[in-house]
Amino acid sequence: MLLHLMSSYASENGHMSSKETKAWFDEQIDLAQQGRFFFSLTYYQMSAIKA
Repeated sequence: MLLHLMSSYASENGHMSSKETKAWFDEQIDLAQQGRFFFSLTYYQMSAIKA
């Protein structure tokens, strides 16, 4: 599902053309079918205390 959101965002905001976005999306699906897909989404949380 996240691939759909990412490719739509990239295309709709002019970061990639529709053709490039489709090629990227299709490549990710192909890699997943081969068992070679890797995706990481890292969140950082920071806090600070003023001394």
